Amino acid sequence: MSVPILAYHHIQAEFGGCLPYTTLTQFRRQIAFLHDQGFRSISIADYVSGAELGPKNVIITFDDAYRSAYTDALPVLHQFGFVASIFVITKYVDDWNRWEDPSARFKVQHCSWEELRELAEEGWEIGSHTVTHPNLKTTSSTAAWHEVRYSKEVLEDRLKRRVKVISYPFGCFNDRTIALVKKAGYEAGCTLGYSAKGPGDQEYALSRHGVYFFEPFGLFRVKLQDNLLSSLDQVKQKLMAAAAQNALLRFVWTKQKFL
Repeated sequence: MSVPILAYHHIQAEFGGCLPYTTLTQFRRQIAFLHDQGFRSISIADYVSGAELGPKNVIITFDDAYRSAYTDALPVLHQFGFVASIFVITKYVDDWNRWEDPSARFKVQHCSWEELRELAEEGWEIGSHTVTHPNLKTTSSTAAWHEVRYSKEVLEDRLKRRVKVISYPFGCFNDRTIALVKKAGYEAGCTLGYSAKGPGDQEYALSRHGVYFFEPFGLFRVKLQDNLLSSLDQVKQKLMAAAAQNALLRFVWTKQKFL
């Protein structure tokens, strides 16, 4: 059974900035819509295991573990009875997003360990987003192994719970990535727009629909469907995931050219 997987990043009050984000007003409207339509959130681990699947399941995810997931998204999701999965860059826990914007023009803080523990206690699924957020396709095998293995170990040590899922930075992965993720003991991996080529690797390349500030609400509804329109949205997501590694996109986001 196909389940829509939504990928959020930062939640903020107003339009502006260079990070991939959704405004709080947009986010509240989207979650309220899911509630009104009878959707029920499940974890990625439950999805790949086949547990508790129903006709209107949805998976809500947050990459990068920005603090706004705790301060802004959590209250909204709690109000409507949803939980989410959050992917943590372990080196930047309780730190600023220097990996995303070294110039610090758009400073955003990541969740602390205590906030991550509270999210876990609220029923959120905690996953890895590696140690430093590299492109796992282009790093060496030794570096990629460190990124997927050590991040898992740190999360499990600090949060005292098993970490079963990983989200690939920029959505990038290849056969080597999947092999390393399996070896490290993960049960699933998430991408942005891409799916696995091999029939036995589907759970290690779960394609997600990114949700962004520049998209009309009608497109959010499309992301919940399984048809040609949602496939076209995935094509757009692939282009965005590729462009996210290019400094030009940061300039475009800053200038709000998408609006």
